[in-house]
Amino acid sequence: MVRPKKVAIVGPSGLVTAKTLLHNIPNKGMFEPVVFDQKRAVGGLWCVHHPGQRKSFDGSSASAFISPSMRTNLSRFSVCFSDFSWEELLSSSSSSSSSSVLGHGDSDGPPMFPQAWQVGRYLDRYAERYIPREILRLGCRVVRTEWRKKTLVNDVDDDDGHGHGHGNWMVEWVEEGKTGQTAKKTHAERFDYLVVASGYFSCPYIPDIPGLEQFNDRVIHSSSLRDVEELMQKLQLQPSGSKLVVVGGSLSGAEAASSLALHLSSSVHAPATSSGSSSRRWQGYSVHHISTRPFWAVPTCLPSSTPGETCGSFLPLDLVMYDLSRRPPGEVEYWFGPVPPQRSVSVNEYFKSLLGTDQSDIGDGSLAQNSAAAKERPPWVAVTDSYAEFVRSGDVRVTIGRVCAVHRSSRGPGTLQVQLSNGETTTLEDVAAIVFATGFTPFDSLSFLPEDVLSQLEYSAEDPFLPLVLDGKGSSRAEVPDLGFVGMYRGPYWGVMEMQARRLARQWSPSPAEDPGRTAERQQLRTLRNADPRLARAQFPMGDYVGLMESFARELGIARYELPGQDRRSGPVVPARYAAPTYDPSLQSEREVTTTLNSLQAVMSGTDSSIHQQSTAKAIFRALQGKWKYSRTVQATQADPSPSSSSGIAVFHPRYPSDAGYEGEYLYEETNTDRSDNSVRTVYRFRAYASTQNKKEKEPVHTHIAVWTADNLKTASRYSHGLYFDQQRRQRQQRNSGNIYKDKASDSNESLTDRVQYHYARGTGAGSGSASTLQSEHEHKHEHEYEHEYEYAYTFRTKGVAITSWEVVVISSRSACGHRCRTVYERDVR
Repeated sequence: MVRPKKVAIVGPSGLVTAKTLLHNIPNKGMFEPVVFDQKRAVGGLWCVHHPGQRKSFDGSSASAFISPSMRTNLSRFSVCFSDFSWEELLSSSSSSSSSSVLGHGDSDGPPMFPQAWQVGRYLDRYAERYIPREILRLGCRVVRTEWRKKTLVNDVDDDDGHGHGHGNWMVEWVEEGKTGQTAKKTHAERFDYLVVASGYFSCPYIPDIPGLEQFNDRVIHSSSLRDVEELMQKLQLQPSGSKLVVVGGSLSGAEAASSLALHLSSSVHAPATSSGSSSRRWQGYSVHHISTRPFWAVPTCLPSSTPGETCGSFLPLDLVMYDLSRRPPGEVEYWFGPVPPQRSVSVNEYFKSLLGTDQSDIGDGSLAQNSAAAKERPPWVAVTDSYAEFVRSGDVRVTIGRVCAVHRSSRGPGTLQVQLSNGETTTLEDVAAIVFATGFTPFDSLSFLPEDVLSQLEYSAEDPFLPLVLDGKGSSRAEVPDLGFVGMYRGPYWGVMEMQARRLARQWSPSPAEDPGRTAERQQLRTLRNADPRLARAQFPMGDYVGLMESFARELGIARYELPGQDRRSGPVVPARYAAPTYDPSLQSEREVTTTLNSLQAVMSGTDSSIHQQSTAKAIFRALQGKWKYSRTVQATQADPSPSSSSGIAVFHPRYPSDAGYEGEYLYEETNTDRSDNSVRTVYRFRAYASTQNKKEKEPVHTHIAVWTADNLKTASRYSHGLYFDQQRRQRQQRNSGNIYKDKASDSNESLTDRVQYHYARGTGAGSGSASTLQSEHEHKHEHEYEHEYEYAYTFRTKGVAITSWEVVVISSRSACGHRCRTVYERDVR
């Protein structure tokens, strides 16, 4: 009988590897995987507690790198494995209700953008389904490995005489105590294969900057910025300085700056009953963001309409950006290596057309990519919903440059010396704290590998961007054939990790095929390692997700699932479209694949319009933030036929939701330029799920944006109405009533960047923020008239992801004494 090959899998990304070796090869029982994870629960970075709990899944209270409530920046179709659906997560809990599994009612289905703690639950259930508990060695940290290289083809694995068993790899580990203390006893065992799946984000990185040590008590890494109030408490121990500075571009930099700006805004504009001393503590602070280069601020929902459509909708960014139809004709090739200028120009133009701007209209234009040199540099992207609007409003002030020194006298505020992109130097004074959003290094994740193996892998301890030169799209190295890698690159995708695991399973099966492209692949990686980081390095070394998935599929003989009703090579690239056979019918993996694909098809075909409504509502709500100029006309009927006009400034102030049923909230304040005694306040709220509706106030189930009246304490006091984005009605409304804007939107020759689209929403409510506007405009002459129903018609005019102007028409439902109020909003660019 052939002995199963033992495989040591080190790290939390090893779940999919273990599952693949157990269930996705025809020779069942060929591999005997063991997963080592230093945490006492599966999930790695995602092993975080529910926001309402103090402890994580493993019972510890240790801090994590991510906030439990942080949402993924890709949809659930990308944040999953091919054969375990999010729908199954809702139905797989036998001991608790679905609401306790994902935090909302099962009538909503799975979240489109799961929160971190929900991803942790997904991985926990995935392990329950596919991985026997006995092969998970949780709370075990691998500290050392030793490799015995075979010298002969027929070299036989022998027992070493110490009970450690067979295999070329000696793996040593220690058990982590429940309090984080490491037990002294070291365990050892031999394995035939070793898989490094310990993750790229192993250690937060803070650069070595002259003078920074003087400011250490005011320095924090963005991975520790889970609760901004904790930072405030730290600063209040010795108050000094007024500038909160975020250093580092890309994803974490944009999110850290946005988190600080939201906290400052909320401290000022929160309901008076909850802001209190917090508002006073944060008075006078400002947020500054220093990034070495401009980047595209891309929100999580993007326009999905085809050219020529003037009535648009939005979808999650991965369903838009990773569409196969965007690739040139022919086979989809995996592209990697130094980025040539012409490719950079092409990709930068794509983002410009997608967002509808080169970002020169945002803030002081620091994020603009409008120079010839900027267009020829590889684009950087930050997926963020609020950053651009915080910059536009001046709540985040951007400096493009590099911090070259920190100065501080005594225990006072700091001064940063910044070298600008043009070579000049400027200073940023009165610095209260520095948040370093400078990423992570992967070196700790590789520390257990022996020196001779690291040498074979061309390891570089000075290059966190590309520390290893590997074959097989980052999964192996021919000189060390019994060593594999899964997810060990910057910015890994779930689908790619699944493909890497499949490739290793095939490589370690009998008669693996020779890879003819190995030499060329290595040379491309070496060239990329030596390329100028400023001019020729992409943001991520293996960032061509679509190309990776397609080339892996061809190599492994996996047929892509084609979406019904679409061209053969179209639709988004998601793991479920590249499912591999499972050789255990009892697991019902095919059912899981079908569930995800049916859900995807319903979204892409428009059958499930709720996702379009939710995504469009989210995109519109995001883009409302900031300052607007408005003009209003109120026309009465019969009782008071004379129309009145007014104008002023309206501001949507972001703040923390004052009700747990909502995910986003604005305090809307408007000031009438014609009158000093008039100020209108309302509260706009966003919720993604119907089950979170405020039943006491009788909110309609299908509205995602709710408008409430606000009292003098800035508290949402009464439900007014909700905005319902009706995908069929928007087309009908445009045909019947025509556009309210007569401009070039209908020009078929219009460029992608200039294309204007319209989004229609309607609502009905009793009493309203807009009704209170009617009252204020008519000096409360007919206050009793405003207790009946009003009908609302919203029209939002968008270019790319931004709202350029919008209007709302409010009509009283009582024809005898009703009013008609039309308010038009345009961006205030001052």
